[in-house]
Amino acid sequence: MKNKGILIFFGLLLAVALACSAPVRLAAVVTETSQPSPTMLAATEAPTAISTSTDVPTTAEPTQPAPTTVPSDPPPTATSGPQCTVLKRLNFRKGPGTAYNPPVGVLDVNSEVVPKGYNPQGTPNGAWLQVLDPVANQIGWVIAASDSITCNIDMTRLPSVAVQPPPPPPAPQLTTGQVEGATETGKLKFAPGSFLMELVLFTPGKTANGENIKKVDFIIAKAGQNKPIYTRTESKPRYCVFGGDDQCNSWPQQGYGVYTWGSNGPQVEPGKYDVAVIARNGNGDEVCRWSLTLTIQ
Repeated sequence: MKNKGILIFFGLLLAVALACSAPVRLAAVVTETSQPSPTMLAATEAPTAISTSTDVPTTAEPTQPAPTTVPSDPPPTATSGPQCTVLKRLNFRKGPGTAYNPPVGVLDVNSEVVPKGYNPQGTPNGAWLQVLDPVANQIGWVIAASDSITCNIDMTRLPSVAVQPPPPPPAPQLTTGQVEGATETGKLKFAPGSFLMELVLFTPGKTANGENIKKVDFIIAKAGQNKPIYTRTESKPRYCVFGGDDQCNSWPQQGYGVYTWGSNGPQVEPGKYDVAVIARNGNGDEVCRWSLTLTIQ
């Protein structure tokens, strides 16, 4: 019995010893694992090592694209808009036609101008183009003939331009030769810039114009030719070569500056003309006759 008790006592001591030693071992394990191991250090430092390595390419910063330059429209020039080229030396006028005289300038061959307007009927005739001369910065008119100017547009589609009328045209200039005839019964009055010619008649012993006169014939022919180009008969004073009552009619025109022999007669041309003025009484007898030569300049 004593031996059995001894065994039980030692068994209890062994159990107590084992129970007391266990917490000490657990504390040692906790203390060791609280410090990082080499393997754990390598794992935690690896990202730093990679981020600082020069062998690993870094991602480049994205670059902004260079701004794209959009070309702006060029300023208008003579070549980028309507333009015309002068083909031969042209007079540059204030209005559409040769009636606007004298010219204000001259455009040389190959001059570049800008078209502005178009008038199909100038004064006295022809189509005319209004243009801007960029060199002189002046607007004027040139004849719109195909052999004179060419354009990169249809000039006939340009707007019509209202202009001031031209100055009155000068009448034909003339001189008269010696007047032959019975001057004691009348006289001829000349007004080249107006009515050209008027016959004032006097019957001998009378003062009234045209007394005892039935009619007066005016006959005009080119010098040296027997065929008249103009005739007119006046039956009452005033006896005027182109007619008229209170005053003689002006020299007829067909268009600006185009003078004619009568309202429907041929155009007056420079040269010499034979003129006869014959006055007759009621019986048809000649009372007097005048003959002269006109020179139209």
